[in-house]
Amino acid sequence: MSIDERVDKIHISEIDQYLAARMLDRNGVALGILVEKSGDEGYITITDTKESRALEEDAIDFELSPSEYLNLEDLELTELLASPLITSSALEFFDFFLLRFMKFECVLKFTGNAWKLKVVKFTK
Repeated sequence: MSIDERVDKIHISEIDQYLAARMLDRNGVALGILVEKSGDEGYITITDTKESRALEEDAIDFELSPSEYLNLEDLELTELLASPLITSSALEFFDFFLLRFMKFECVLKFTGNAWKLKVVKFTK
């Protein structure tokens, strides 16, 4: 691990506050992170990545009812991840993805009233 690589372990319920603080530290610049489950008690490990790809302007609204996403097949999920996603709750987004994957890498930023995220890799 390099000196500038940051690794934090937090409870998933703190994700919105954690990300907001990180965005303030970075003056709103997009953040690349790897998110991994850390045990079975709701803890996650967040590691900074060098991922810095730009987030496209067009995005899919992730604010739909979670029940609409429960039965997504792998192909549909891959299609959903083809574009950035917008959500007002990082907690709902992270919880949804960590139910399906052991870890995922994403780029995110806060747009003023919502999170814009692009998942770039995931591991089942």
